[in-house]
Amino acid sequence: MQGAADLAAREISRTPLPAETTLETVLADGSLNAIFSEDNLVFDLDTLGPGQSFFQDVVGGWPVLNQQLATTMIVDRPDLNGDRTPDRNFIRYPGALLVDATKPTGYTVGEEQPGTQANSSVARWKGKSATQVSNHRNRRHQEKRRNGRRKASKVQNNARNR
Repeated sequence: MQGAADLAAREISRTPLPAETTLETVLADGSLNAIFSEDNLVFDLDTLGPGQSFFQDVVGGWPVLNQQLATTMIVDRPDLNGDRTPDRNFIRYPGALLVDATKPTGYTVGEEQPGTQANSSVARWKGKSATQVSNHRNRRHQEKRRNGRRKASKVQNNARNR
């Protein structure tokens, strides 16, 4: 990760940019397209042709920072409709999978904005106006936590009643 941060800093420092600007502005206006593209944070492996390799045939055509980040990507087969079967075959950068119709796959990755309450049902995503994909794994995890709390409560009540 540090190598990717160093690469980004070096490449951005070599790119002619306006004296007064923000990172969000230069990402949005395309000034850094040769260095980084948010479109490459989620890739659909099902779009590979027969005999194609993600790392050999796809990543080589990406901007330099995305090439570096590709080595940290994870395979994700999300259950988007809750039927307990994978609906997509992604390789993506770690983080929350977010719906974003402006991206080639229809998804992007985000991280939770600081200050969002952990127990809140609505999270705000840093720099994103997208919604988190709610998949079956997340719902199942939440159900296990609730059931665990119920069992612990029953054990405490039984101990008090003795």
